[in-house]
Amino acid sequence: LTMPATAKRTKAKNTKTRRDYEADLVNGLIELMEAGTDPWARDWRGSQAGQHRNLVTGHHYSGGNPALLELQMMLRGSSLPLWVPIGMAKAKGWYPRKGSKACCIVMPFFFEKDATDAEGQPIKDENGDPEKIKGTGFKYTGGIFNVSDLQGDGLEEAIAEALGNSGEERTEPERHDAAEAVLGNWGCPVRWMGDRAFYSPTADAITLPPRDAFGSAEGLYATWAHEAIHSTGHESRLKRDGIVNFGGFGSDSYAKEELVAELGAFLLCSRLQIGSRTENHASYLASWIKCLKQQPSFLKTALSAATKAANLISPQEHEA
Repeated sequence: LTMPATAKRTKAKNTKTRRDYEADLVNGLIELMEAGTDPWARDWRGSQAGQHRNLVTGHHYSGGNPALLELQMMLRGSSLPLWVPIGMAKAKGWYPRKGSKACCIVMPFFFEKDATDAEGQPIKDENGDPEKIKGTGFKYTGGIFNVSDLQGDGLEEAIAEALGNSGEERTEPERHDAAEAVLGNWGCPVRWMGDRAFYSPTADAITLPPRDAFGSAEGLYATWAHEAIHSTGHESRLKRDGIVNFGGFGSDSYAKEELVAELGAFLLCSRLQIGSRTENHASYLASWIKCLKQQPSFLKTALSAATKAANLISPQEHEA
C-alpha cells in the first residue's frame, strides 16, 4: 500500500526532535562555572547598553528573564543585551548567521489540578467534589536571537539607534540613593558589625560589615541585596526550603539557596541599576556545578524562586 502524502508529512513532522533548551542552558552554565565564571556577577553597564530589551519594540524583559538572557549573552560572547524574536527579525529582513542558535526566555503558564492529602488521596469539598489547586508554572520558549547572531540590511543602524535611545542615565549618586531607599525599606533589620556578611533565619536579621569596610558603594549594595534575597525565604515570607530547613554549610539545600540568592541579587541589582558583583562573598561555583549536574531542572526552579524574592523587595509586574 502507498501511504498518502499528507500522512507521510504528518509522520515526518511528529518524529522531528525538539530542541532541549534546558539542557543547552545548564550545560553552557556548567562550562562557564568550570572556567571560574559567575555569569551573574558583573559591574553595571550604564546607559550605553542598558537592560535586556527587544531591539524592535524597546520592550524590557522582566521577571526572571534578565538573568536567563544574561547567561545566554555571555555564552555567545556578546556584550549587547538586545534581542529580536525570529518572526520580527525576518519581517525586518534580518536572518541568523550560519551556525548560530536561537535563545529562549521563560513564560508563565497557569494550571489547575486536583488537591491531594499527604498520602496522595484526593481531597473533597463539602459537596463531595474534588478540591482544586490553582498555580503558575514556567516553561522555556525559544525563537529569540541576540543581535550578535543576526545579519541584514539596516541592523547595525537599528542597534546604534537603540543604544543612543537607551534612556537618560541616572547619576551614580542617584542610583545609590535609590538602592539605599529600596534596601533600607526592606523589612529585615541590618546589623553593621563584624567582618562577615550573612543572614540569620533564627534572628531574622542581616549582618553586614561596617560601611567603611567595603571597597565600593556598589559592592556594599550588591552584598546587601544578596543577603536581602536570603531573608525573603524566612518562614514568615516565602518559606523557602533552603532557609526554613537549613541543612548546614556545604549541604545540597545550602547550595540551592545560594544559587537562588545569586540569581535574585542579579535581578534586584539590575532593577536598581547597580553592579551585582558582591564583596566579602565566597565562591559557590563548585557546589552549583554539582547541584545542576544532579538536578538540571533546578535552574528553572531557581529562576522562579529568585523572581518571587526580587519582586517581594522591589515589586515588578510579571511580563516576558
